[in-house]
Amino acid sequence: MAAAIPDVRNLAIKTSKTIKWHVIASIALAGSNAPDQVPHVLRYALQHDAKGDVSGEAARRIARETREGLVKAGQLTFTVSN
Repeated sequence: MAAAIPDVRNLAIKTSKTIKWHVIASIALAGSNAPDQVPHVLRYALQHDAKGDVSGEAARRIARETREGLVKAGQLTFTVSN
């Protein structure tokens, strides 16, 4: 599964410069019985989009966006199922 991450990122970037591919990929994996793959997406985004600077502003933004996306998706799922 982790081998597909670069392809997902490249496709998303070709589609839109403003898309938050790491959020979409994380939510899709978490919702499709592969939540163990989410850290791979985050790690890849930090290495490539934050250029390896895990303590910089870009890394904080990536982590925050991913976390918020997962929380919101979880709230939506919980609301719909109850």
